[in-house]
Amino acid sequence: MNQPTLAQRLAAAAAHASWIVSGVGALWLPALFWVVFRNNDFVRPHAKQALAWQLFSLAFVGVIGVGTVLAGLADNDDDLMIAAAILCIAIIPSVIFAFFGTIKALASEPYGYPILKRFVESGT
Repeated sequence: MNQPTLAQRLAAAAAHASWIVSGVGALWLPALFWVVFRNNDFVRPHAKQALAWQLFSLAFVGVIGVGTVLAGLADNDDDLMIAAAILCIAIIPSVIFAFFGTIKALASEPYGYPILKRFVESGT
């Protein structure tokens, strides 16, 4: 594989960083890059990994968020505080791993998210 161009590195990095910058609304960017750069052996895997991680993170944090809401409805302040703390802690790995993906893309290196790397690589 040839060395990726600056534009390719920036596109791959943007796929990872979009979640950090824009949250849930940024799911479209890695999906768009995955389609637009479908023939690019550098951007496509980065965009695919980023999209899979963002969907996984959204589902994971969503489940914990529902638990937080339910704890709040129980009128038990201790349960609500614990659930809110868990929600905050659950978001931290999502941001950290997306940051690592961004750095790896800018350095022209491949990156696979923990837990999902093999699953995403085995798909089409």
